[in-house]
Amino acid sequence: MDTHAWIEYFLGSAQGAKVKSLLDNKANVIYTAELSFAELWDWSERHDANFDQILHVVNSRSTVMPIVASTWIEGARMRHERRKHMKDFGLMDALLLAIHASLGGKMVSGDPHFKGLPGVVFL
Repeated sequence: MDTHAWIEYFLGSAQGAKVKSLLDNKANVIYTAELSFAELWDWSERHDANFDQILHVVNSRSTVMPIVASTWIEGARMRHERRKHMKDFGLMDALLLAIHASLGGKMVSGDPHFKGLPGVVFL
């Protein structure tokens, strides 16, 4: 689950309803990269949301994935490759792709940077 998906969930939007459906399905194993905490904190500060409550929900509804050195390196490599096609593709997005690749599952996002990429459930 990427940060964009969590934000939509907390907003209660139509995209967030899709996220809720995925979270509520007990057959799904949900992972969140720890980097999302920084992005969620930033979002919560800009939107006057309760970060402690957000943190609790993310921790209780998903398994938080730490980012190890090899993932940082793979993320940097992926960013370099994606930037050949999309000049504003950021390192955080590349790290999410690297984590997704290491888990072999699907990434859930509504971030336009991920639209059309294999293995992405686009909201």
